[in-house]
Amino acid sequence: MSHFCYECGHGLELRLLSEDALIREQCPSCGYTHYLNPKIQVTVVAQYRNKMLWMKRATAPGIGMWALPGGFMELGESLREASARELREETGLDLDPHALRLYVLGNLINMDQVHILFHAHCVDPKLNPGCEALTAQWFSEEDAPWHSLAFPGMDVGLRLFYRDMQAGQLGMYYAEQRQDTLYLKDIMKSKES
Repeated sequence: MSHFCYECGHGLELRLLSEDALIREQCPSCGYTHYLNPKIQVTVVAQYRNKMLWMKRATAPGIGMWALPGGFMELGESLREASARELREETGLDLDPHALRLYVLGNLINMDQVHILFHAHCVDPKLNPGCEALTAQWFSEEDAPWHSLAFPGMDVGLRLFYRDMQAGQLGMYYAEQRQDTLYLKDIMKSKES
């Protein structure tokens, strides 16, 4: 085992813990238990008029494929701050974190991730992609690069956003992705202001 205790430095061992009936890494010396929990991933669905902001990935997975700007939350950040930072780093678009509106709460079960999407209206479409993006571009639904999506199954959520955008109503959704299938449930619908 290559993991060591964060408390005393002793090697961790896999043990079945009676209190939660799961196998966990635990220190036999001091009793410290190391928990592996899902990571939090944030994404921004940025809108300019009838277009959505996409980025062509410069990093794995999916190099050269298209996705929405997003990434992992860092320590010391709020969800909105993390989302705004990822948007800025990948596309150069600088938005006030408080301008972001919650859109989708979900999880990618096979990847052990909690995924949170925010929506933002943009008034200035100028982009300056960072090193994690080969390019960034605004697409209408008709012009979007559906043939080269970085992540299988994300077309369902992207088409949902385009539909909500065209209707002028953004819902709030709960999503689960298992394997390559995305399940979305509308939590509520509200008129977009």
